[in-house]
Amino acid sequence: MLNAIHEICAKALDYPQLKLDDDFFDVGGHSLMMAEIQRQLHEELKVQIDMESLFRNSSVIQLSKAIQPSFSQQAG
Repeated sequence: MLNAIHEICAKALDYPQLKLDDDFFDVGGHSLMMAEIQRQLHEELKVQIDMESLFRNSSVIQLSKAIQPSFSQQAG
């Protein structure tokens, strides 16, 4: 799941060198890019995350931890 989240974020941010702990906003991210990440997470991973949570968890590592519980529930 971490790799999939990383790919989604790097593509949406148009920042292929994105590291797992890079803050999305520090690498040029903005609200429209965050909306694209939200859409792609839902489309590709079937995970719903609200924008507030996405803004609070603005790195791949943080985002992965934030959505892990809902991802696990869907798998089980």
